[in-house]
Amino acid sequence: MGSSVASSGRMSGEPRPRGVAGTLAAGVRFAGACLRGRGSLGVGRADFFVALLRGVRAHFFAFPCGAALAGAASVSAGASSWRVWLTALAVGVGWGVGQLLNDLVDVDADRIDAPDRPAVMGLLPEGPTALVASLLGLLVAIALSVVHPLGWVFALSSASLMLLYAPAKGLPVLGNVTHGALMALLALMGAAAAAPALPLVSVLGVSWPVIGLVFALAVLYLQGNYEKDRDGDAQAGYHTLAVVTGVRGSSGVRTVLGASLYSAAAVLGLIGRGPALWLWFASALALAVSVAPSLWRGNRRGALLGYRFAVHSTLLGFAALMLPGFGAGGTVGALVAAGLLVEAAFARSPNP
Repeated sequence: MGSSVASSGRMSGEPRPRGVAGTLAAGVRFAGACLRGRGSLGVGRADFFVALLRGVRAHFFAFPCGAALAGAASVSAGASSWRVWLTALAVGVGWGVGQLLNDLVDVDADRIDAPDRPAVMGLLPEGPTALVASLLGLLVAIALSVVHPLGWVFALSSASLMLLYAPAKGLPVLGNVTHGALMALLALMGAAAAAPALPLVSVLGVSWPVIGLVFALAVLYLQGNYEKDRDGDAQAGYHTLAVVTGVRGSSGVRTVLGASLYSAAAVLGLIGRGPALWLWFASALALAVSVAPSLWRGNRRGALLGYRFAVHSTLLGFAALMLPGFGAGGTVGALVAAGLLVEAAFARSPNP
């Protein structure tokens, strides 16, 4: 995710974020060099392959997949069709594409916030990595076109939101809205895949409450992410809400918005009864745990302590939304698997 700025140079004394446009152009140049027999990875092939596997951050694939499955559950008649599962797989790979590009674009910030990431360590050279990301993105677009007649529109729209993400971080809250819009779009993709014969307007008329909740959960999650990345974002020239208000101010906003979201959804009956409601309650509780260290310490250490609970809170929220379409057994099984992957990632790094 990035902006049209192609460098991390300075303007008016302030660093500018790197841009995804320049990164993708580097991928095109590398492809041309390969066609002329002059392409070179610059690192060992095995090291590059392992770095790619780390860079896609598969432990967070549950976010896009969960959003798509939540959308599919809102059109429950076709929730378990092959189209839905292919959509979930495609958006998971698409998330990995976004992570690779994000690591290249945000390498300056990650030198401070996540120095153990492959791009920071020089294991993801820009040209080759951008080329791999572009090819994977093409496969995602093809898969989405197979599952729905408007799949190419979904692919183009999601790619556009990824391109807009970094410049959106230049203004408080706008980055959250862009990310939330992307996740809401994934939920709409899942709903459309579950009912491909229905007009998109009809699908949206049924699934909009779930799509709205996915948007809100994504906005809340990203604010917790911004809190622990505040130092690097400030150094890189971003202006997230956490940069502007500080960790404590940001977590205060999360507390108010979270309380409003969870209570309103329950009171308005947007969450199913029984197990779904309990998962929703668990998601709210995990959010409360996530904001506590940020409110108490008011620094990056506190934000890092709470971040893993922000991740689990989001997973639990998506699970509550997808349960009506996939049943308690399948949903809880998927939730446990996702949670174990996340915990394994945190065992390797405090900021995976």
